[in-house]
This record gives sequence, structure tokens and C-alpha cells, in this order.
Amino acid sequence: MLKIEQIKSLFWETPKTWTYAGLEPKQTPNNKQLLIDKIEPDNYYLNIFIRSMRISKARILAKKFYAVATSSISLPIIDQLNKANFNVATSLAGLKNVKAKDKIIQMNHRILGPIPYRGGDLDIEIGLFAVESSNIVSPYINMLEGLSAAAGVSIVQQALPFVNLISKGIYSLLGAGEKNNLVVGIRNTYDTPTTGNFVVIAGPDPGKAKIKLKNIKLDEQYRLLNKNGDQYQDYPYIVFSIYTTKTRQTWFNIKKLADAYKKLIDATGVKPAEEVTKIFGDFKRALYLSPDILPEDAEQTAKKVYRQKVAPMI
Repeated sequence: MLKIEQIKSLFWETPKTWTYAGLEPKQTPNNKQLLIDKIEPDNYYLNIFIRSMRISKARILAKKFYAVATSSISLPIIDQLNKANFNVATSLAGLKNVKAKDKIIQMNHRILGPIPYRGGDLDIEIGLFAVESSNIVSPYINMLEGLSAAAGVSIVQQALPFVNLISKGIYSLLGAGEKNNLVVGIRNTYDTPTTGNFVVIAGPDPGKAKIKLKNIKLDEQYRLLNKNGDQYQDYPYIVFSIYTTKTRQTWFNIKKLADAYKKLIDATGVKPAEEVTKIFGDFKRALYLSPDILPEDAEQTAKKVYRQKVAPMI
């Protein structure tokens, strides 16, 4: 039986001729420009989305297959000795147990974030796999989708318990059929990550001319177009985006912060002012110590909570 490392190597043997590049703003719709800017540590939250994919029947060996998109992203986190990992696996709507055919998959699927960028290497793996249909494939996929949803992509402590489970599940799934293949994918380490729209194309085939990246662009749905403005059909591809935000609007989804906030709300108007102030101090401390919150954002959140919930009551 193949070990996990062997399965991973087998299905990530990426052809050297595959094309990868960041797109210039002029290659994207005017209202969706995303400048290529260096991401400064401790100032921004990272967000990564898969925007679109194209699957090609020429790249699929099985007669019937499930299209499965997987991602594995790791980056340094302030209170972890090792990198935090965020793994996601999902089957794609409309491509479950279907016959091999060309199809564009429009997505707006978050695979990371918002997560504080603390510096260091950002490792990204994104793959579109065609998994041969069999009786055991569907249960595997359902299990992986459930684990991915439970793990989440934006809270470190929530993701940690699921890292190994999802990883082993993905590679077990890839080994479940006889004709599984990586349609298109990327594995890259960004030592100085930047924002931008990025594309990886499973071509050109050996002996053919190189792809002229300056001739391609994205439409409003992030689908790849050729120089004539028609949908790109030469090879399978993935389009993904990396962008940043300064604040995290959903801090209340972090359990430790939610618990501290509830305790504060329960105390306001009931407990003495001195005790409310102390409980607010505990909430503020939880904000600053959270690995999922940036320092400046923690300060602004604390000020907002104090102004809205505490000050009127003391």
C-alpha cells in the first residue's frame, strides 16, 4: 500500500511546461483591479479565493469522474512553533459522477482567511483532480467536505484538530480509483507574498509554442479569455486571488472572544461599574492575545466595544 508521501508525490508530479503568472491590472476587469503589492507583516489579514477553473476532457482518463478541488495552505502563526495549516476539499457542483467533458467552473470559493500575516513563507497548494467514479468515492468526498466545513479557513484553533484528518482523507481519496489524475494545479512557496490575481495553466504540451501571457485576460466572472476576447479553451486552468484586509469583522466567531464578550454583555447594567471595567479588561486582553487578531485591529475593536457597550453603563 502506498504511503501518504508516495501518493502525494504521485499526484503532484507537475509537468515542467505548465504556465504560472500573476496578472497585471490591465488584464482584469476595471472594477476588479487587484494591484500586485507586497504584503507587510502584522499589518494585514490574508484572504485567498479560487475564482474559476477549467476542466478538459483531454486531461481525464476515466469515463466517469468526480471533479474535486483541494487546497492546502500553511503560514506562520504567532503562538505556534510550527506553521498553521488550512486544508480544504470540495466536490464541484455539476461535476459529480459525470462523463468526461470540457467545462468551466465558476467559483468564488474562499480557501483562506481572514488570517493575520505575521511574515515568513506562505505555502500554497491548489489542485483540481478528476477522481474516477467508484462506490467508495462518494462517501469519501462527503466526509472530506464535512471535515473541511468544520475545520474552517479563518480560525487557527478551529483548523488545528482537522489538519491530519483532511490530509489523510484527500490522499486516500486520490488512491481510491484506478484513474485519478491532477487536471491542473499549483504548489508554490511565497517568501514575499503579494496581492494579485494569479493563473496556472496546464500547458503548453511538449513541442508547442509557449503561452503568450500578455494575450490573456479575465472577464467579469474571472474566466480566462484569449486575445480575441473568447473563452480560453486550449488547456485546463485555475484562477485564484490573494488580497488583504485591515480589519476582521467576524471576530465574534472566535470562541474565546465570543465567550469573553458574552460575559461582558451579561455584566453590563447588572454588575457594579468596577466589576464591568474588570471584565472589559479581560475581553480586551483576550483580543490582544488572540493569534487570529492583528494588534491594530484588536485596539480598534476594543475601543468600539467600550464605546458602544461599556461606557453607557458605567
